This record gives sequence, structure tokens and C-alpha cells, in this order.
Amino acid sequence: MDQQTAELWAIAVGIVLPLGISAILRQGWGESQKAWGAFVFCLISSAGTCYFTGVLNFDSKQIAFSTLTIFITAWTTYRNFYKPTGVSAVIDKATG
Repeated sequence: MDQQTAELWAIAVGIVLPLGISAILRQGWGESQKAWGAFVFCLISSAGTCYFTGVLNFDSKQIAFSTLTIFITAWTTYRNFYKPTGVSAVIDKATG
């Protein structure tokens, strides 16, 4: 795959990642623990995205770009869609 396709996949992963983060992070955790947990999920998702799109050539620049794209997309999607619509609250209640 080319670079543009990898970037589109990173955006797509970032859009759905808040759902997974909400399901795995616990309500009793502190804000800093949740933030670090979300960042770790972004790193793991970035490595997976780079691997499955074929651009993982151990280039730290590509991994950093993918991580940043996923993190910004996930944060923006969470703050502007999942949180205001209550989707993340429903997931938090269902998973504890």
C-alpha cells in the first residue's frame, strides 16, 4: 500500500478507537492513568496499522506520524462525537 492509504487507515482507526478505549479503561482510574492508557492504545494501534498497511519498515518517522494521526483523530472524535452523544457513557456503564 502507498503512504496515502496508510494515512487513511490511521484516520479510520482513530475514529473507532475511542470505543475500544472506553471499553477497556476503568471508571475508577485517575485522569492521568486514563490519558496514559489511551496513549498506549494509540501506540499499539499505530504499530498495528503500520504493519497491516505494509509501511512498517521500522521507520520511526512513519510510526510517529501514524501515532499522532490516530491520537488526534481519536481525541477529536471522542470530544466532539462520542462524549456529547453519550455513546462513551453507555460503554463505560456496560463495562464498569
